[in-house]
Amino acid sequence: MKHFFFHSIKGKLLIALTFLFGAALLIQLVYIAPKFQKRKMEEIKLSQNKVATYLADQITLSLDTAAKELREMSSLPAFVSMDKASLDDTVNTLNRSNHFFNYYFVMDNDGKWLSYPTHPKLVGEKIPMENIHWVNETFETGKTVFLDVVKSKIGTLVGGFSTPINDTDGGRSALLRGVLILSGNNALVKVISTPGLLKNSHVYLVSSKGWLIAHSHQKLNYNAFNEYRILKNEPVEKVLKGQTGTVTYAYDHKKWIASFHPIGITNWGLIVQQPLETVVSAAKSETRGIIFLILGCFFMGLLIAAFWVQKSLTPLIKLVKDIQSGSVDVKTDYPKDEIGQLAFKYRSLFNELHRSNLLIQRSEIKFRTLFNSANDAIYIIDLNGKFLEVNQKAIDLMQYSREELLKMNISDIYAHDSDPVLQSPVDEQQPRRKLIFETTCTTKTRKLIPVEISSSHIEYDNRNAILRVARDLTERRRFEEKIRHSHKMEAIGTLAGGIAHDFNNILSGIFGFSQLARNNLSHPEKAKKNIDQIIKVSHKASALVQQILAVSRKSPHKKHPLSLCVVVKESLKLLRAIIPTTIQIKQTDFSEALVMADPGQIHQVIMNLFTNAYHAMQKNGGILSVGLNKITVSQQACILGSKFKPGQYLKLDVSDTGHGIEPAIMEKIFDPYFTTKESGKGTGLGLAIVLGIVQEHNGHIDVFSEPEKGTTFHVYLPIVEQSADPHPSPEKESPVSGTEKILLVDDEECLLRTVQELLKELGYAVSPFQNGHQAFDVYAQQPGFFDVVITDMTMPEMTGLELAKKILRLRPDQPIILCTGHNELINRQKALDMGISEYYEKPVVISELVKIIRNVLEGQKTVP
Repeated sequence: MKHFFFHSIKGKLLIALTFLFGAALLIQLVYIAPKFQKRKMEEIKLSQNKVATYLADQITLSLDTAAKELREMSSLPAFVSMDKASLDDTVNTLNRSNHFFNYYFVMDNDGKWLSYPTHPKLVGEKIPMENIHWVNETFETGKTVFLDVVKSKIGTLVGGFSTPINDTDGGRSALLRGVLILSGNNALVKVISTPGLLKNSHVYLVSSKGWLIAHSHQKLNYNAFNEYRILKNEPVEKVLKGQTGTVTYAYDHKKWIASFHPIGITNWGLIVQQPLETVVSAAKSETRGIIFLILGCFFMGLLIAAFWVQKSLTPLIKLVKDIQSGSVDVKTDYPKDEIGQLAFKYRSLFNELHRSNLLIQRSEIKFRTLFNSANDAIYIIDLNGKFLEVNQKAIDLMQYSREELLKMNISDIYAHDSDPVLQSPVDEQQPRRKLIFETTCTTKTRKLIPVEISSSHIEYDNRNAILRVARDLTERRRFEEKIRHSHKMEAIGTLAGGIAHDFNNILSGIFGFSQLARNNLSHPEKAKKNIDQIIKVSHKASALVQQILAVSRKSPHKKHPLSLCVVVKESLKLLRAIIPTTIQIKQTDFSEALVMADPGQIHQVIMNLFTNAYHAMQKNGGILSVGLNKITVSQQACILGSKFKPGQYLKLDVSDTGHGIEPAIMEKIFDPYFTTKESGKGTGLGLAIVLGIVQEHNGHIDVFSEPEKGTTFHVYLPIVEQSADPHPSPEKESPVSGTEKILLVDDEECLLRTVQELLKELGYAVSPFQNGHQAFDVYAQQPGFFDVVITDMTMPEMTGLELAKKILRLRPDQPIILCTGHNELINRQKALDMGISEYYEKPVVISELVKIIRNVLEGQKTVP
């Protein structure tokens, strides 16, 4: 049954018909029925308002007629002559013939009754003062005056008209009044009780002060007339303000629809009302009939349509059943009408699609197998960087699940500032091109993995996309680091001649000035000058050692704002010592702009380029030109040029006039192990390492060369706007003396004795030891005796680091200064992290060492 309803045409058709009928019923109930009901209620309200207008007009007409008849009666001879004998007879005759007023009476201009047949006792009496106003108004105006509802002398509620009686001379001698008693049998009740005007309606009149005058369905008891004041009802308030209309209001715990109309001549109001429930019921009754009629016609139409649709769809239904059963062979027993031919064509099309789908599935399986078997991470992203597809290697590399990656953006994985596609929007007008660049991938565990990205534009799912292949460079970087370090050693070998030359000069100076100092011992001033020269030459030897260590040291690269011109000039000094005089060094513009770089790596780049230039001109000589220039790369240039980010760069130019590079090998010069040198004179790693270092510093390198004319390398490094650390020239100060006790440990006896004597001369108490074990044994006897410990790092049996650890276990607050010439196991940060107070690199300069001692001691004293 479930299969029938949700998968067959019959079931779906039945569901559709049910839905349509339900929708039609819902529309009828929610929209059409309220519309019909509202329209019907408006019709009832309009009819009720017409009745109110009609009755108000009838009452106005009756009042006008009564006033006119009263004026005509005032001209009767008995009233004009005011004959006492015939006055009462005439009034009685009027009372008997009256069809509107209940009775009449005659009154003089002072308000005294002259004739009052219905109440003869009142003749000669004067009207109450609260009612005298209408008497005065009648005589003053000389017109027929309407008298609103008042309480009469006898206690009833009355109204009516009064008109002046003119004598034979035209004077106003008296007035005639027609009185309307507000009781159930007055003429007004007859008007508003007209049968058949409006079913279930109530009609009532109110006076200008809100007294209930007459009611079509209620007999009023005027002995309790105070009960009939209904001034606060909404329709009464509106009609007494002269308004006409229809309102819905609540009264006597029921809701009513009231139409109201003012009676102009009287300032009264007429209200026609009926219960809201009656109006709604009548509207619903009529609307219900219309709805049932419409729904019946609609349902019959749906049944007829369903029958014909069902009959017409029989071939398609049969086709669906055949497809569901797996029978896809082409059959010819279909009707010749449109539906039958459609079913035949659809079956043929389905067979073609079925065969095509099998081929696509096989192709998809092959694609998935190759896609997920690739050794590199492959993924597809849209132009906004959202992942569209990833292979298994990408999942393994990034450590996210496939579902997680497809919800992420490329910027969640790769650093934005290292991605040339993410840096600026893709310009669709530019030719499609392939980009290869290196960046860093951040895995789910926040591990950073270096990768090489090959990026190209493709069309994927009918939209522009980017296909990327990411190769893990972790192993390559490790291998390159080993090669780079070995190449540093090769560079040291290349510079050995120059270094030996400089050291021989330095040693010659030391030997020479030492001999002069000994010869001048009898002349202290001359001997002092010779010794000062020995110290100066020793500083040059120390600086040369630091340059060698900067090139050869295998340590983590630390980038900081660096003045490239300083490194270039230092490298030129080293180079000048090893190249022949046939090669001239030419320096052009040297910008002092700063770059964010590691000094050792940049030194290696410069020395490699200088060495290559030297080898190119070694045979015939030439000119080595070096320059540093500041350039600016615009945004447009970046988009067109493909490799630069916009910004400012420092361009290093290294040119030679050597034999140049052949075009055939130009593209290979940066490949690892490629070299044109003779066997044994090069590894072919120099330019490959240069390229790697430059790219690691977010830079670029270009080369231009012509055979027999020379070669020029351009290295571009981004400029930073920070200031380089100042290096003020040391001031000549006298060593700071002291009296503290110092434990001094060094295995070099010469150095140990020299430092001991120099510190003693400054007042310090020094205990020297050549062995770490001996020093610790003495220290352990009195851990609080020594103020500071100065120890060498590299010593036999026990290193300075081991000695420091043992001392700090005994006394954690012991100030310790660790001195070293060069050691791969320790650096300044490691020493400070383990609790050592200060780290000092040899050679020992006593003035610097004493400053460090004072800083350490003063720092120790400030500790609370």
